[in-house]
Amino acid sequence: MVRAARRRNRGAFDAGRLRLEQTTAAAIPWRDRTFDGAIAVNSIQLWDPMHASATEVARVLQPRAPLVTITHDWALRRHAPSVEEWLDTTTVTLEGAGFEGCRSWAGKAGSGGTVTLVARRGPAGST
Repeated sequence: MVRAARRRNRGAFDAGRLRLEQTTAAAIPWRDRTFDGAIAVNSIQLWDPMHASATEVARVLQPRAPLVTITHDWALRRHAPSVEEWLDTTTVTLEGAGFEGCRSWAGKAGSGGTVTLVARRGPAGST
């Protein structure tokens, strides 16, 4: 994915306007409160362990910063008996990791259904 992103964004990468890093959600190499938001595309279902990963993502977000995820529904069903059960479990995990206001909705992509999940990092000092 890093090679593909570099190739697709060669101009910005070569000009130094884009920095690409490979890491896991459970070990993000940036300081606390570094980012104004986070996007996870077809990957949140792979965060392992989920609670540690969610806590780490919350750590690097500014208070009230959004986490936006979009995932194919078929990928979620590989990790839970149903999309609804995955959403319930993931929402509880995110809230326990310092996120609030979780909401989700179904959508469609060329390859089938999608699930979007949005949450905000809680205020400073929340866990």
